[in-house]
Amino acid sequence: MSSRSVTHLLLATAVSAVPWEKIGPRNVYDAVDGQGYSGTLADAVSPLSNPNLIYAGGHNNGAASGVLKSTDRGKTWVPYCNGLWDTTVASLIILDEAGDHVLVGTPTGIYETLDGALSWRLMPGSSGIGWAQSMKNGTINGERHIIAGVEKGLANWNPSTGTDWSVIKAPEGVKLTGLISVADVLPSSVIGVCMGGTAFIATIIGPTTGTWKDTTFHCEQVAINPNNKDHFIYSNKSSLGKQTWESLDGGETRHDLNNHFPWHVAIDRRGWLYTAAEAGAHRSMDGGKTWEIYQMTTTQRANNVTSSRIPMDYQRIITDFAGDVAFVSDQGLFIKPPGDSLELIGACGNMSNNIAIAPVVSQGDGTNRWIVTTAWDWGPLASWDSGAHWPGWSCSDCEGPGYTHGGIGEGGYANAFGKSNHVLMIHHSTVLHSSQGGKNLTRVQAPATWRHWPVYTRKANSRSEPDGRIFILMTVPPPQGSEQAPRMGSEFDDNGAVYIVKNSNFGAGEFDNNDGWVWGAALPPLLAGCNLVTSPVDGGSTLYAITPNCIATTQDEGATWSECWKGFDYPIHNLMIKDASTMFLLRNNQVPLRTRDGGKTWSLLASFEAIASSGFVFDISWSGKTIVVHGLDKSAIAQGRKAPFAWRSVDDGDTFIDETDDLITNRPGNGYWFDGTFYLTTAGQGIMAKTFEEPTDLDGSVVLQV
Repeated sequence: MSSRSVTHLLLATAVSAVPWEKIGPRNVYDAVDGQGYSGTLADAVSPLSNPNLIYAGGHNNGAASGVLKSTDRGKTWVPYCNGLWDTTVASLIILDEAGDHVLVGTPTGIYETLDGALSWRLMPGSSGIGWAQSMKNGTINGERHIIAGVEKGLANWNPSTGTDWSVIKAPEGVKLTGLISVADVLPSSVIGVCMGGTAFIATIIGPTTGTWKDTTFHCEQVAINPNNKDHFIYSNKSSLGKQTWESLDGGETRHDLNNHFPWHVAIDRRGWLYTAAEAGAHRSMDGGKTWEIYQMTTTQRANNVTSSRIPMDYQRIITDFAGDVAFVSDQGLFIKPPGDSLELIGACGNMSNNIAIAPVVSQGDGTNRWIVTTAWDWGPLASWDSGAHWPGWSCSDCEGPGYTHGGIGEGGYANAFGKSNHVLMIHHSTVLHSSQGGKNLTRVQAPATWRHWPVYTRKANSRSEPDGRIFILMTVPPPQGSEQAPRMGSEFDDNGAVYIVKNSNFGAGEFDNNDGWVWGAALPPLLAGCNLVTSPVDGGSTLYAITPNCIATTQDEGATWSECWKGFDYPIHNLMIKDASTMFLLRNNQVPLRTRDGGKTWSLLASFEAIASSGFVFDISWSGKTIVVHGLDKSAIAQGRKAPFAWRSVDDGDTFIDETDDLITNRPGNGYWFDGTFYLTTAGQGIMAKTFEEPTDLDGSVVLQV
């Protein structure tokens, strides 16, 4: 199937009304005034008549926040996405003085609200014009129009007539790649834009016609002076590093403004010049003779330390924000202060629109759970009070060669192990271990990048608590001088070997084949591309190797292996184990198979038919009583439904409860169980959580709630 039809949605036995708890990260670095940092934004708008009202939204690196609304100038934010089925936001514009009439540009088309974002509808005629990367107020033949930069050219719409969108096509063979800027010229606006890497000046003649002047200047972004159609600045990537240029004669000549390494450029109505990129945001009040950088000062709650920081990684400069200027970045929303101060106003508040990748949750101090997560555009982020505050994370022993953010970088993944407070964080070949939930991380360097996530074995009579053993796969042989690992046969070539490498102390120690990480057997060629799985119910006695065409088991840590399992059709994607009797075989774009007799017989799980072709992640709770499947069905957008989904089953997948509720993302990420709570990472909404089961003691018995 290609989509979830209404019939298939009925397979969900109920629709949950319980919202997801928003865990964060939010107010990153935990500023006492709430002016910390958040996550990726693409645009933000605020009306001149009410600067406390702000709409914002973002997309970057696969993130989607939907439309976020604040009525207190950025202290608190609430997502408003009812009817906004495509939540990948590139642009926003307010049409009325009250701030109730708003348009938002998405890959699907342009959505409109007339009631302050309480409800949205896809504008007729907008789905075929392309993705509106930016929208500006302009004039065509003396009438107000909204002008949008789309790949095909300049889309435009007349609010007074409400007719469908029209497009002024770009020159043949040229695509509009940059954000548009508008010079207020009557009877029709003049537009500055970067198309196909070249600066163009477009003079609008009518809703479908205009002239395009190719300046031949290589560009990344173009900003035209709103008060002077012949004045524009632009950024480029010249080999000399002269990356901000200016023309005062409509592109006939240019000169260097000596502001290096920008990406975004802008000119406001006072004639001030702005640039912004990964290194920060600059402004010039004297026509580019001198440049100054914006900063933000915050005081951290935990230690009362005040420090100034330059917000970075900017995505846009907004020159019509409540009559002034604002900057959006992968670190949030920052507003230019009144006058000529360089101290930005942070407007991130409780916004949690980042890309959390791999959270690990630990028992912590018994009162508060400790949460550490890797995050895109950040290093690892941490909370020591169950997500209430995010003061940040640091590790003096964690700098790895070639990596930023404490040796972990913006990617990587993390593992925790039951309620033990042991944590592993891995990025490429950098490995960090902590026995205190991330508070005492130490670094070791693996001899190669890990092939798959590590797996751990449990203590006897416990479904979740670790016995300390962790297994990974590695493509390099043991260190020279150490005892060589067992071989699997004379036909095996060391250069192509994949070894099982074990650690018996939760991942602590060096890769020395001695007291830390120890090399075991090399896998037979049939299993060389496998991933490993362990069972929660056998006391760690069995390792399962999973390839698309084979499942084999070992009871001696890889010294010997069983034959491949039979009784079903390969290929498969993964094996999920509830207990010795009930297991699930996941298959790419097909419904899973289930056994309830330890693998003797397998049957199709028809309840997955609606989501099988969309792809999903399958997570079983520690107790084995609850399954959560989550993923993204992009075909749902065209059908007027949410694309992300999260379903819960308490009968081994026969029926589901729809737990999607207020989940907003275009990429649900990794799921993580801690006791009876399920944590879900999202691209654009941070970490979300729902509690589905009662908490348990280490032996699995239910903790009585007083």
